[in-house]
Amino acid sequence: MSRKIEQIRQIETIQIGQSFIATVSEAEDGQAKAITIDEQGSMAVIAHAGQAEFLKADDQVLANMTSTGPVILNRLRRDNELPPPQLKRADGKLTIEAAENICLQCGQSTIELFADGQLKLNGREIVSAAKGRNRLLGATVELN
Repeated sequence: MSRKIEQIRQIETIQIGQSFIATVSEAEDGQAKAITIDEQGSMAVIAHAGQAEFLKADDQVLANMTSTGPVILNRLRRDNELPPPQLKRADGKLTIEAAENICLQCGQSTIELFADGQLKLNGREIVSAAKGRNRLLGATVELN
Protein backbone atom coordinates (compact mmCIF):
# COMPACT_ATOMS: atom_id res chain seq x y z
CA MET A 1 0.00 0.00 0.00
CA SER A 2 1.44 3.41 -0.87
CA ARG A 3 2.47 5.76 1.92
CA LYS A 4 -0.14 8.36 0.93
CA ILE A 5 -2.98 5.80 1.06
CA GLU A 6 -1.71 4.57 4.46
CA GLN A 7 -1.69 8.16 5.76
CA ILE A 8 -5.24 8.77 4.55
CA ARG A 9 -6.41 5.57 6.28
CA GLN A 10 -4.85 6.69 9.57
CA ILE A 11 -6.23 10.22 9.33
CA GLU A 12 -9.70 8.66 9.12
CA THR A 13 -9.14 6.85 12.45
CA ILE A 14 -8.12 10.05 14.30
CA GLN A 15 -10.47 13.01 14.24
CA ILE A 16 -9.34 16.57 13.52
CA GLY A 17 -8.63 18.30 16.83
CA GLN A 18 -8.04 15.01 18.63
CA SER A 19 -4.84 14.57 20.65
CA PHE A 20 -3.12 11.19 20.66
CA ILE A 21 0.10 9.44 21.66
CA ALA A 22 2.42 8.21 18.93
CA THR A 23 5.95 6.88 18.46
CA VAL A 24 8.53 8.75 16.40
CA SER A 25 9.43 6.41 13.53
CA GLU A 26 11.74 8.85 11.68
CA ALA A 27 13.66 11.81 13.10
CA GLU A 28 16.20 14.25 11.71
CA ASP A 29 18.01 17.12 13.44
CA GLY A 30 15.86 16.72 16.57
CA GLN A 31 12.54 16.86 14.73
CA ALA A 32 10.11 14.04 13.99
CA LYS A 33 9.66 13.45 10.28
CA ALA A 34 7.15 10.60 10.71
CA ILE A 35 5.21 8.98 13.55
CA THR A 36 3.52 5.62 14.07
CA ILE A 37 0.22 5.15 15.88
CA ASP A 38 -0.37 1.72 17.42
CA GLU A 39 1.82 -0.01 14.80
CA GLN A 40 -0.69 0.89 12.06
CA GLY A 41 1.90 2.40 9.76
CA SER A 42 3.71 5.67 9.44
CA MET A 43 2.37 9.20 8.98
CA ALA A 44 4.34 12.33 7.99
CA VAL A 45 4.53 15.09 10.63
CA ILE A 46 3.57 18.57 9.41
CA ALA A 47 4.83 20.73 12.30
CA HIS A 48 6.15 20.94 15.87
CA ALA A 49 4.89 23.17 18.67
CA GLY A 50 7.36 25.86 19.74
CA GLN A 51 8.21 24.14 23.03
CA ALA A 52 8.54 20.62 21.60
CA GLU A 53 11.77 19.03 22.79
CA PHE A 54 14.61 17.47 20.77
CA LEU A 55 13.25 14.21 19.33
CA LYS A 56 14.78 10.95 18.19
CA ALA A 57 13.41 7.69 16.78
CA ASP A 58 11.35 5.64 19.28
CA ASP A 59 10.46 8.68 21.43
CA GLN A 60 6.83 8.75 22.56
CA VAL A 61 5.10 12.03 21.70
CA LEU A 62 1.81 13.79 22.28
CA ALA A 63 0.40 15.00 18.96
CA ASN A 64 -2.73 16.71 17.73
CA MET A 65 -4.43 16.01 14.42
CA THR A 66 -5.10 18.96 12.09
CA SER A 67 -6.80 18.98 8.71
CA THR A 68 -3.38 18.70 7.02
CA GLY A 69 -1.78 16.16 9.36
CA PRO A 70 -0.31 15.71 12.84
CA VAL A 71 1.44 18.44 14.86
CA ILE A 72 3.85 17.33 17.60
CA LEU A 73 2.98 19.03 20.89
CA ASN A 74 5.66 17.53 23.15
CA ARG A 75 7.73 14.49 24.05
CA LEU A 76 6.68 12.15 26.87
CA ARG A 77 9.36 11.45 29.49
CA ARG A 78 11.49 8.35 28.96
CA ASP A 79 11.64 5.57 31.58
CA ASN A 80 13.48 6.74 34.73
CA GLU A 81 13.83 10.27 33.32
CA LEU A 82 13.73 12.99 35.95
CA PRO A 83 11.26 15.86 35.55
CA PRO A 84 12.68 18.97 33.88
CA PRO A 85 13.88 21.85 36.08
CA GLN A 86 11.05 23.95 37.50
CA LEU A 87 10.88 27.69 36.99
CA LYS A 88 9.12 29.60 39.75
CA ARG A 89 8.33 33.31 39.68
CA ALA A 90 7.23 35.05 42.85
CA ASP A 91 7.71 38.54 44.24
CA GLY A 92 9.98 39.53 41.33
CA LYS A 93 12.26 36.54 41.96
CA LEU A 94 12.96 33.73 39.48
CA THR A 95 13.84 30.36 41.02
CA ILE A 96 15.15 27.48 38.92
CA GLU A 97 14.79 24.19 40.78
CA ALA A 98 16.39 20.91 39.67
CA ALA A 99 16.80 17.52 41.35
CA GLU A 100 20.56 17.07 40.84
CA ASN A 101 22.33 20.15 39.46
CA ILE A 102 22.02 23.28 37.37
CA CYS A 103 24.70 24.37 34.93
CA LEU A 104 24.74 27.75 33.19
CA GLN A 105 27.22 27.79 30.31
CA CYS A 106 28.28 30.42 27.82
CA GLY A 107 31.35 29.64 25.76
CA GLN A 108 34.11 28.61 28.18
CA SER A 109 32.42 30.04 31.29
CA THR A 110 30.25 27.93 33.60
CA ILE A 111 28.38 28.28 36.87
CA GLU A 112 27.37 24.95 38.38
CA LEU A 113 25.07 24.43 41.38
CA PHE A 114 24.88 20.98 42.99
CA ALA A 115 22.18 19.51 45.25
CA ASP A 116 24.78 18.84 47.98
CA GLY A 117 25.42 22.61 48.31
CA GLN A 118 28.57 22.79 46.19
CA LEU A 119 28.96 25.75 43.80
CA LYS A 120 31.57 25.89 41.03
CA LEU A 121 32.53 28.97 39.01
CA ASN A 122 34.82 28.40 36.05
CA GLY A 123 35.98 31.04 33.62
CA ARG A 124 38.98 32.76 32.07
CA GLU A 125 38.56 35.64 34.52
CA ILE A 126 36.22 36.03 37.50
CA VAL A 127 35.41 39.56 38.68
CA SER A 128 33.63 40.38 41.92
CA ALA A 129 32.59 44.01 42.42
CA ALA A 130 30.39 45.68 45.00
CA LYS A 131 29.43 49.26 45.87
CA GLY A 132 29.06 48.19 49.49
CA ARG A 133 30.71 45.45 51.51
CA ASN A 134 32.02 42.46 49.54
CA ARG A 135 32.27 39.53 51.97
CA LEU A 136 33.78 36.10 51.49
CA LEU A 137 32.72 33.67 54.23
CA GLY A 138 33.71 30.04 54.69
CA ALA A 139 35.05 27.57 57.23
CA THR A 140 38.41 28.10 55.52
CA VAL A 141 39.31 30.53 52.76
CA GLU A 142 42.25 29.67 50.52
CA LEU A 143 43.99 32.26 48.36
CA ASN A 144 46.34 30.91 45.67
